[in-house]
Amino acid sequence: RIGAAGMQTLLADLGVERTFPLLGLPKSREGVGLIPWKKLGIADHLRWGFGHGFTMTPLRLAATFCAFARDDFRTVTPRLVLAVGGETVPELGLGPCLARNPVHQGALRAGLRACVTDGTGKKSVFSTKYAIAGKTGTAKKPVGDGQYYSCSFVGYAPAERPRIVVLVMAQEPRAKADGQKPYGGAVAGPAVKYIVEKTLDD
Repeated sequence: RIGAAGMQTLLADLGVERTFPLLGLPKSREGVGLIPWKKLGIADHLRWGFGHGFTMTPLRLAATFCAFARDDFRTVTPRLVLAVGGETVPELGLGPCLARNPVHQGALRAGLRACVTDGTGKKSVFSTKYAIAGKTGTAKKPVGDGQYYSCSFVGYAPAERPRIVVLVMAQEPRAKADGQKPYGGAVAGPAVKYIVEKTLDD
C-alpha cells in the first residue's frame, strides 16, 4: 500500500545502511546492511516486505524488533555495556515509531504471537513457562556454484509485558539429524526459547 517510494523511505528511516554510535567500537569495525539502490527493479519493494533483496545486520534487526515489544513502537539504539568503571553509559536516542495506529499495533503483535502458537515456531519455540512472540527467518543464499542457508529467530517475552528481546542467527547450519532442513524455527528457535527461559527464570 505504501508503494516503492514508501518502502525506500522506511528502510532509510530504519538505518539499514548506517552504523550505531557504539561506545568503544570503531565505526570501521561495525558491519552495515546493504540495499542495492543502483539495481532496483520495479517489484523489488514488494520483495522487501518479506525480507528479500537487501541485507540487515543482526544488531540492526534486533534493535528494530525492539519496537514491537515497546508501548511506543519505537526502535532503540543499543548499548553494548550499561556502565564502564562504575560510570553509567547514557541511554541513546530512540528511533522512529513503526506503527502509530493501535489497531495495527495489535495486529502485528497478534501475528508475532501466532508464529509461536500456530506457525513456524510452534514446535521449537513455544514455551509453557513464558509467552514468546517472534518470527522465524530463513534465507537461501547463492555462493559460487552452490547455496547455503542463513537462518534466524527473533522474538520477545513475555508477550503481554515484554522484558527481553532475543535474536539468534546461524550461518550455514547443517540439516537436522532427522533430515529436517535447517530452517530458522528448527535451528535458531530452540536457542531463543532456552535463552528466554533461563534469563527470565533468573
